Amino acid sequence: MNAFATRTDFDAWARHRLAEMDAGLAAMEAEVATVRAAVIPASRVSMEQAEIWRNRFADCVQLVGHDPESARFRGIAAALQEAWAQFEAAMENWAAAAEQKSSAFDARAKALLGVWHSTAASYKAQALTVVGRQRDQIEAAIARLERDAARYGEKFEDLKGVGRLSWMMMGEALKQSRAAFERDSDKAEAALAAARKH
Repeated sequence: MNAFATRTDFDAWARHRLAEMDAGLAAMEAEVATVRAAVIPASRVSMEQAEIWRNRFADCVQLVGHDPESARFRGIAAALQEAWAQFEAAMENWAAAAEQKSSAFDARAKALLGVWHSTAASYKAQALTVVGRQRDQIEAAIARLERDAARYGEKFEDLKGVGRLSWMMMGEALKQSRAAFERDSDKAEAALAAARKH
């Protein structure tokens, strides 16, 4: 989990994670109607577990307070990480129980790419207020964000086209994409912050 400079940064991170969780849960709910009758009970148990951990994550977000660097946050950070890891495990269990892999992966990838594009659009709008050298730096950071979004979009499509892959490969692609997004977003935010100081 990243360190967060402000509550706004933490809120954006939490909102992105919750959007991905919600997309995965919605996909599971839609898919459960299509699974074999014999696997419905086990898939429902995994789906319920995923929802419990999603809700625990949301509850932890609410407990953070106004200072994401406070001792209170540091105590909650471990609970956030556990809730995220347990949600991921429940998603994997669901995929195995329901004999489904791609629908939840596709929904989460789509949610994650949506965050990439909306964040790039937001930075573009903010960059319009900046002039000179700082604007060039911001635009370069935004271009990197858009390039990486396109690259991960292609990677997700390739994974989807391969067919029934292991959940581990799909999960690793999502993890890499999240890390790249956070890195690129941090660079764009830093360029904007530097421009605001001038």
